[in-house]
Amino acid sequence: MSGRTDDDAPLPTLLLVDDERIILLALRQELRARWSAAYEIETAGSGPEAIAVFEEIRDSGGRVALVLADQLMPVMKGSELIAKLRGLDPGLKAVILSGGTDDPTLFERFKAEGLIDAYLAKPWRIEELDELVARLPGR
Repeated sequence: MSGRTDDDAPLPTLLLVDDERIILLALRQELRARWSAAYEIETAGSGPEAIAVFEEIRDSGGRVALVLADQLMPVMKGSELIAKLRGLDPGLKAVILSGGTDDPTLFERFKAEGLIDAYLAKPWRIEELDELVARLPGR
């Protein structure tokens, strides 16, 4: 969380959450290649860890521009994490990343209810991920 913008404010953060380390590494690598000048990229391996990272960013004067969370994780599902984070920041942009076995109608319902802004299926296409980041406010 060391990046700064020209006016010395911290860069906004993309928070990536997945219990599979290889997924986190792939997401971080793909996003850093395109967006490292505009965003800090932080990762968390669980919902509780993501909440701690989110609060650390907020407490240091930063902001999370987007949380991208896996749906099926131990302890806390991605949708539960997003609901908690949106309680802390109602304007937070949120995307669920789901495996092929997840029910896509669930994510359509989450979108209709305003819980998430979008969902991506694993394996994701980098173009889809890139488009989501490009549409963030302030872009």
